[in-house]
Amino acid sequence: MKKEILVAIDGSVYSNQALSYISALFKDQEDVHFHLCTMVTAGTSVMPSVVDSKNSLMPDLGGAAQEKKRNICQTIST
Repeated sequence: MKKEILVAIDGSVYSNQALSYISALFKDQEDVHFHLCTMVTAGTSVMPSVVDSKNSLMPDLGGAAQEKKRNICQTIST
């Protein structure tokens, strides 16, 4: 009987470790298949945008972190 497991990943270290763990658990069972669901939030930042990033004490919380997670998820799911 074919078994399907839905796995939500977000590109974090923890989801990568969970994926490695479940793949090790079921590596010898050919009837188990994984469906990966990428969960990357794209919410707006709580902090206001910086007018001049070179002259600001606020951290740069741009989309770099989200883009990195998105790239990791795409790499895992292909």
